[in-house]
Amino acid sequence: MYFEINILSYLMESPHYGYEIKKKLTESVGACTTISNNTLYPILRKYEKMGAATKSVERTEGGQERIIYTLTDIGRKAFVDLLWYFPDSLMNNREEFCTRLSFFPYLNKEVRMRVLYLREQFIQNARNKVRQSHELYDSLRPHTQKLLDFHTGIMQGEEELIRYFRDKVDDPCILTERS
Repeated sequence: MYFEINILSYLMESPHYGYEIKKKLTESVGACTTISNNTLYPILRKYEKMGAATKSVERTEGGQERIIYTLTDIGRKAFVDLLWYFPDSLMNNREEFCTRLSFFPYLNKEVRMRVLYLREQFIQNARNKVRQSHELYDSLRPHTQKLLDFHTGIMQGEEELIRYFRDKVDDPCILTERS
């Protein structure tokens, strides 16, 4: 879902063709993941089919045709709906969590608090699992400690991030309503 949110956000800025969107996604979330054409273009076709985006053909200086995607009002609503939708099932997905944080000003206080709370609960559960793993595997697998330390560091970083954003929960929301 985070790809969909990011794609819509780029189209909110201005019309784009597929390669530009892919390039922007690679620049913004590419450190952790990449998007293939087999993922990107079906999402763009879905948006076109649901009326969230329109496409037009533009001819380049070299005479090639490019398909340009433009966001509609339905697409703007879809962006907000996807952004504000953060069910329990997404709390374990770091990309989904970080996407919500990157658009924090677009979330209202209730959604902000829910996103932070759910991720915090996930981290607490993960921390307990790491402790149990440490006790269970410490003597059996000598490299496990390094891996557990790595996961602990990630969790500490996320807890610090949550504390930072918790201080921003009362900041004004850019959007006045969801629909």
